[in-house]
Amino acid sequence: MLVAWQQTARRDDIDRHPEQLLDFILNMHEIEEAAVFVKLDQEVNVARIGVVAPSERTEEIDVFASIGEHDATNVFAFCVDQLAFRTHKLNDAILDATKTAIERWGVERLTINDVCDVAKISRATLYRAFPGGKEVLLEALRVRELELFFTTLRAHAEGETTLEDTIVRCMVVATTELRNDQHLALMLAAEPGDVLAQLTVAGVPRIVRVATAYLTPLLEPYLSRKEAAELVEVLARLVISYFLAPSSQYDFTKEQHARAFIRAHVPINKGAMQ
Repeated sequence: MLVAWQQTARRDDIDRHPEQLLDFILNMHEIEEAAVFVKLDQEVNVARIGVVAPSERTEEIDVFASIGEHDATNVFAFCVDQLAFRTHKLNDAILDATKTAIERWGVERLTINDVCDVAKISRATLYRAFPGGKEVLLEALRVRELELFFTTLRAHAEGETTLEDTIVRCMVVATTELRNDQHLALMLAAEPGDVLAQLTVAGVPRIVRVATAYLTPLLEPYLSRKEAAELVEVLARLVISYFLAPSSQYDFTKEQHARAFIRAHVPINKGAMQ
């Protein structure tokens, strides 16, 4: 049964230990059916942080902390940031657990209970984070892994100062990352059908969409947005193709090979390449 809780803190307590106000509330976030709220009450100039949750008698309990008017805005902002951070952290932990569970049992045999066991959370917590179950969870994992992949790729290519160097760097880093991905290698060996589908027919639209969002800005100093997006799609399809079916002539983990390929087979205005 939930017990109502209330705390009033002095200004110096807020300055030194604002996280103490959240410990109880954020732990309450895990309670089944609980709804956490954080709001700034303009009428009484206090920040209210709390939980509304059903008791055994299905009555609502209002749990809150009230802070003096001088601290209200800062505490409110702090709480919102912390709730967002911890929600993101929980989602990441669930997706990490999903990745681990897939490595153990495979995509086909994977169940929501498997993920909950690895993450050490309840089914209700998982479904609050990812409503829709297994397919929604798998899609979220694929998107997150793509975003991490292209974040790494963009970080490596941002320092290049010509279009050709940027393209070459993207090809080299992308191919190297794919070859060094142990999870991908494991899944290709265990469930090649699903992995190939996610890298070809089923997954290419998603890959192109994320690649375009992350890499097009790198090419826009040299090309129009439309041309940059089209080139990113060609490069994405190219790298995937050569990763899945390696060539004896071109090894895109080697800069000289990637550069030779671009110069021979990717028609780009020479002025833009400078």
